[in-house]
Amino acid sequence: MSLPRIQDDLYMAVNGTWQQNTVIPPDKSVVSADSDLTDSIRIKLVADLKKINAAPQAADLPLQNAARLFAKANDKVRRNQLGMTPVRARLDKIAGLKTLAQFRAALPKLLAEQYVLPVSPYVDADMHDAAHNILNLGGPATILPDAAMYQTDDAENAADLAAWSKMVATLLGEAGFDQTAQAHYVAAAKSFDRRLAAFIPANVDFAVDSTFDNPLTWTEFVEDAGFLGIPEALAAKMPQTPTKVNAVVPAYLPHLSTLITEANYPEWQAWMLISELLACADYLSDDSRQLAGQYDRFLAGQPEPEAWEKHAFGVANDYFDDAIGQYYGQTYFGADAKADITAMVKEILQQYQVQLEHNTWLSPATKQKAIRKLATMKIKMGYPDQLFPLYATLHVEPEPDLLPTILQLSQQTQDFWLQQVGQPVDRNVWGMPGHLVNACYDPMKNDITFPAGILQPPYYSLNWTRAQKSWRYRCYHRSR
Repeated sequence: MSLPRIQDDLYMAVNGTWQQNTVIPPDKSVVSADSDLTDSIRIKLVADLKKINAAPQAADLPLQNAARLFAKANDKVRRNQLGMTPVRARLDKIAGLKTLAQFRAALPKLLAEQYVLPVSPYVDADMHDAAHNILNLGGPATILPDAAMYQTDDAENAADLAAWSKMVATLLGEAGFDQTAQAHYVAAAKSFDRRLAAFIPANVDFAVDSTFDNPLTWTEFVEDAGFLGIPEALAAKMPQTPTKVNAVVPAYLPHLSTLITEANYPEWQAWMLISELLACADYLSDDSRQLAGQYDRFLAGQPEPEAWEKHAFGVANDYFDDAIGQYYGQTYFGADAKADITAMVKEILQQYQVQLEHNTWLSPATKQKAIRKLATMKIKMGYPDQLFPLYATLHVEPEPDLLPTILQLSQQTQDFWLQQVGQPVDRNVWGMPGHLVNACYDPMKNDITFPAGILQPPYYSLNWTRAQKSWRYRCYHRSR
């Protein structure tokens, strides 16, 4: 196929040959310069984590923990040998909670042991007081990728739900449930899912930040979720009961008491059991993790699961990304490059200030606020100098297998964050790890982050001229 003229189609004239000749690997849904960089970084880090685990150095415990977790995740023989055994007790526990009253009585322990629950707590800066952390309350996601899809019954929806049902039934069978139980759990979970969809915003609504901003008083939270004992269980893990929380999905909590009742409790139980199985399957055998990813790959048009070592690295990265990123930045980026790009960004921000000072169409008050925002912006280039205190609380012991280790790390992470509710926001925390090929501006913390992963050709090099660096930086910054 011949390429168009530049004046007819600039994009295809420049990229047409690459687009025609590039083959997307079967374990990916996209390829790009960024994904190529990500692959090369991961290959380096996998080799390094193997060396670190083989010859541990006590000086960097978070990195040692990352290497140990990677080794557990990468032990295919042990994981295949265990099969579904590590998750069976958790599934049996859920199946044994026959009534809503039994579920409520068990809830504090379920929260502590990291079971899937009707409310997912996480901590972040308060949208109305960005200097302090607030408890945010999320909920389940629908089976279909967009809640708006439930407004119509068409062939696409039917195909998606059929793919999900087939995956789940097979996974339940692998976990030891007979065909009658498989059919019951799949049908009941789909019934809960359809009722849930009525209270979940469409994807287009989630693109608007205000959708996530729904402050509730603690009293209102108790009125919505107290019948399940969720507020009481969370309060026991926080330094003090907060006066307010934030509901991530506006309509979900007010309707929780109709979504989960004594009469329809079996539907929630089925949803919980299946969600637990799907959440844990990624840490079981290779067959289990491949099977549990079938539906997502179906939606993405990705023929094959990601390679085993890539998967194992992802497990370690989920819990120790900052430790891995700091190591990557210090080892492959370096202090000189960090100082260089930081100085360049400061110069650019100074030029923004000059432009604002000479601006003729903004009001004086607006200009002063914009200048103050520039002056207080936190610049995060390359990698963090110090790790977030969370990492001092995470421990990976040698003995436990992968799933118990993951559950322990999840518990340690949740316990740490719940202690931060109402506390000042730590602006030294990085929103992206040092090895990530990306960049961002965080309006909640007023910081700009360019990890070391993106600060390499074709985007940056310490050896380039200042003009080359500035041009590439500005292009990438604007594209973000």
